[in-house]
Amino acid sequence: MSTNKEDTALGILKYIAAGFGTGYSPQAPGTIGTILACGILWALAQLVPSMFNYTFTAVLMYGLFIAITFFGGLFICNKVLEKEADKDPSWIVIDEFVGLWIAMFLIPVNIQFILSAFVLFRAFDIFKPWHVGWADRELKGGMGVMMDDVLAGVYTNILLHILLWVGLLI
Repeated sequence: MSTNKEDTALGILKYIAAGFGTGYSPQAPGTIGTILACGILWALAQLVPSMFNYTFTAVLMYGLFIAITFFGGLFICNKVLEKEADKDPSWIVIDEFVGLWIAMFLIPVNIQFILSAFVLFRAFDIFKPWHVGWADRELKGGMGVMMDDVLAGVYTNILLHILLWVGLLI
């Protein structure tokens, strides 16, 4: 039997896992969660611009931000999934946050790149090519929830860097 404290703690974890409620959207919860992740990234770049200036410290700070969100999300997903029948409920969207933020690693934070990252990331997350699909099918628990989006973010990041390098995005 659960206590009120346990119910409250689980409710808070579910709220975070649901991307502060965006995962409860009746349509496209992953897309809505990714939109919030874009907004948080944009706000962070405005509030803490030194985190995005490509110095060693800035890269370390942003990497740490992603790592903390990933491991926190992994913990939260594992706790929430203990009470869920579905192995990857669509309302859990904290993985979209991590994936989008990985997609934007060492990429200029402006509207053009955020929109490009959003479109590419959602495409990789929806169509699940290569290792993204493997992670979605084969990994279990919180790792299964998180890793397909991590890989979608890595693929997006690589593609954005290529587009930057060849001059298709400036």
